[in-house]
Amino acid sequence: MAEKIRKRIGLPVIGVGRIDTLELAEDLVQKRKVGLVALGRPLLADPQWVEKAINGKEDEIIPCIYCNNCIDVTDKGEPLRCAVNASTGREDEVRLKPANRAKMVLIVGGGPSGLEAATVLALRGYKVVLFEKDAELGGQLLLASKPPRKQRLQKLIDYYANRVRSLHVDVRIGQESTLATIMEANPCCVILATGSSPLELDINVTTDKKILNYSDALSGVQEVGERVAIIGGGQIGCETAEYLTERGRQVVVIEVADIMCSMLSAKHRHFLLYQLASKNVTMVTSTRAEEISDEGVHIFTRKGKRQIVKADSVVIAIGLKSDHKLVEQLKGKIDFLGLIGDCVEPRRIADAIREGARIGYDL
Repeated sequence: MAEKIRKRIGLPVIGVGRIDTLELAEDLVQKRKVGLVALGRPLLADPQWVEKAINGKEDEIIPCIYCNNCIDVTDKGEPLRCAVNASTGREDEVRLKPANRAKMVLIVGGGPSGLEAATVLALRGYKVVLFEKDAELGGQLLLASKPPRKQRLQKLIDYYANRVRSLHVDVRIGQESTLATIMEANPCCVILATGSSPLELDINVTTDKKILNYSDALSGVQEVGERVAIIGGGQIGCETAEYLTERGRQVVVIEVADIMCSMLSAKHRHFLLYQLASKNVTMVTSTRAEEISDEGVHIFTRKGKRQIVKADSVVIAIGLKSDHKLVEQLKGKIDFLGLIGDCVEPRRIADAIREGARIGYDL
């Protein structure tokens, strides 16, 4: 669009919108598609974007994930905030104070909150050890990056992985955290960023039909059949529906509330539901799942009718529960015990990163 306008009016035109690498910016200018490149949201994610880019430090740029958190909060009249940069809008309040002494801090969990805390603490001069039970860093970001248009989240994982490595954080992948392994490390401070796990559905099951949670469906741990019923119409359930639809599955989403994706902002909700409708996903609201049988999911509708949603596989996506198992075990055994991210309460990326940053600055 910018190129067409430039050719028509013969004047320099500024191009803006998801220009997120120096290579792309240079390419647009060299090919005379635009006369000048402007950055909007990426500069909220990292005000040093340009400086880092021209100095060959692009792997240190905090990547904008284009989640529009900045737009959502200002639309509501709230102060400017960025999901991936906790200091945006708070620059006068945030200061990196050197550590009083070289304490060893142990962080349990390599999701966004744990990685942000590790980054800030390492910058302050703490010795940081991070335990991650899985084979790679990322936590819930690994699953969140699977649905359509969410692949950008992989860049955030890559940024954190590079950042903690460059800051010499002792990252121990595949390290199961138990009371014994934590005490053996002899930390003065422990920060739990143990995240969350899928909630289980408590209904009658009378079949050996393939029943799986959304995480197994998105990660490919378990294959799903041609006809899929998803129980849960929140953001997770709807994004899983779109992911499976793009892989040729016929999907029905069953939601007990009156509307789908009730927690999403209006703009995001309307766009996601439009995508699902355009891909022929059936969405049923005000409907309760009562049983899973060989035929499929038995539902009780808003009109008081009982029906069966025929399905080869059933995906459970009714929400998340915090992982608290280490909290009680560690109480009274560590000088400082902190909880951040989904370990406190399952929420959004912005909440996880903000809490990781806060504990990193305040410790």
